[in-house]
Amino acid sequence: MADELMDLVRDLAGPRPNGSAAERAAFDHLCQWLDARGIAYRVHEFRRYPFFMEMLGAWLIFSRLILVGLVMAHQGWAA
Repeated sequence: MADELMDLVRDLAGPRPNGSAAERAAFDHLCQWLDARGIAYRVHEFRRYPFFMEMLGAWLIFSRLILVGLVMAHQGWAA
């Protein structure tokens, strides 16, 4: 079983950008591997929000800048 898992890891290793053919191929390969061994699984569908992490990062930077500005203006309680 350990050899089979190592083969699976080797097959799935590599870049798989979201929405790419490589991502779909890895998904299909994993489903086939599980089916061949009779392992039950469920696919969890979820929405992808484009640029979510970038927006989160921008919000974190912006909110910290506001905090620093309030502290520098001696408005500690407002911060």
